[in-house]
Amino acid sequence: MVMKSSGLRFAVVCRHNMNRSVQVHRMMKQVGLDVESYGTENRISLPGPVKSTSIKFKFGTTYKDIYDHLVQVNSAFYSQIKVLQMLEKNITTKSGPDQFQEADLNYDVIITLDPSSQTSVINELQRRPQETISRKIQLIHMAVEDELENIRDASHHAAVLALMVHTRNMNYFTHNFISVLH
Repeated sequence: MVMKSSGLRFAVVCRHNMNRSVQVHRMMKQVGLDVESYGTENRISLPGPVKSTSIKFKFGTTYKDIYDHLVQVNSAFYSQIKVLQMLEKNITTKSGPDQFQEADLNYDVIITLDPSSQTSVINELQRRPQETISRKIQLIHMAVEDELENIRDASHHAAVLALMVHTRNMNYFTHNFISVLH
């Protein structure tokens, strides 16, 4: 079912814009919602092939470039832990991870998917001069574990929630369920 956009703009935010937020972004986009996704950390971090290590990328690096780098580093490892498959899906959703702190904040609803990103989003909203925020923003927090195996169900639930917001009278929903941060 593809819905016609109501004019509501959504942002979905997690820490790295690699798994959770991109999965939710993809599902919301498939049903016709106006959505972008972001990460809140300083850099993107993925598990390294050696235990207790990580590989870091700058925001703005394309998913394709990340994919190609990981294939060169250890294709078997990244395929086994399903990161390459995740990146293949990400490539079809958007070009690369974006950092929330660089966003224009022209959104009606921001959905955060972990406590760290929720805190970062609140801090960023409070840091920005009010005149640079063009509308009231509704913030919804929905805790989603960052596990590749279980992310499909969780992202489905987040997309359903977004559809509920989309189809309800926004004033009713805001008044009864969501705190206004503007």
